[in-house]
Amino acid sequence: MPTIYWVVPRLDEWCVERENLAHEEGIFDAREDAVDWACRVAAKRSPAIVRVTDAVGTVVQQYAFGMLDAPPPPRRVRA
Repeated sequence: MPTIYWVVPRLDEWCVERENLAHEEGIFDAREDAVDWACRVAAKRSPAIVRVTDAVGTVVQQYAFGMLDAPPPPRRVRA
């Protein structure tokens, strides 16, 4: 089962969260920095998936590492 990293907006910053972990793995000023860091971590800890969400929780990008068949991104996350 792959580890899933979420890149999510929080006010004026971007957080990287590992699924089922109570705290952020990293906090960044720019979305690009958060995505880059999450992808580098996911590549080292593969199999892993990075999912980037918008402000309402819709997955807008997904990156898969160490997987032949990556699952499709979910349509909505978190209520």
